Amino acid sequence: MAVLAGWVTSRLYRENVRRGPRARTGRSGLRRILAERNIVLAAVAGVTLPTGQFIMITYLILFLRERFGIPELQGAALLTAANLAGALSRVFWAGLSDRLGGRRKPLLLGIVGLAALCALALSWLPVSTPLWLKAGVVVLYGATALGWQGLHFSLLTELSPPGLEGRVVGLGLVFTSIGIATAPPIFGLVVERSGSYTTGWLLLAGVFALGLSLLALVREEPGHRQT
Repeated sequence: MAVLAGWVTSRLYRENVRRGPRARTGRSGLRRILAERNIVLAAVAGVTLPTGQFIMITYLILFLRERFGIPELQGAALLTAANLAGALSRVFWAGLSDRLGGRRKPLLLGIVGLAALCALALSWLPVSTPLWLKAGVVVLYGATALGWQGLHFSLLTELSPPGLEGRVVGLGLVFTSIGIATAPPIFGLVVERSGSYTTGWLLLAGVFALGLSLLALVREEPGHRQT
């Protein structure tokens, strides 16, 4: 499927060739990127953003069963609903951002803040909470913890000096990959050592808060790129 998708994309994609001066590549280009405070802040924040997605994929079904006694089949259905909400939300958030004048940062802050609140809710929900309310929290969590990618990488691209967009996105991917690789084992270790998922979800909320703080320091110029 991946090969087929790649082939179809290569046949249909037409690159928009832009004329004009190109930034130098090589070490000077990388140094220029690392000298951009806003790019570095947005990229480093990327460590925190994917944590909720991959913790959810790894642990949600186990959490729902062990905390609330929800059977694996129902837990899998909730995980599917959360993933679907995440997929659809990426289109929704991107469209909403465009309607707000192309501002990425304010909406990204709101998404990450909502994801943190959902993590807190998962840590505090009593066992007696109705299933519909648990499902609502899980779906909202999916729509936020999985919905950040488009806005984050759009922000990185728009912060990039002309001609260095690929390197800036690559730098962002380095940091998001760190979060992807480390979040599930750290979450599992915390839950195992503490004996409670509550501590794990609280830690995740704190990680989202850290990402929120880093993104809040980014200075975004609506409709303009840094040069």
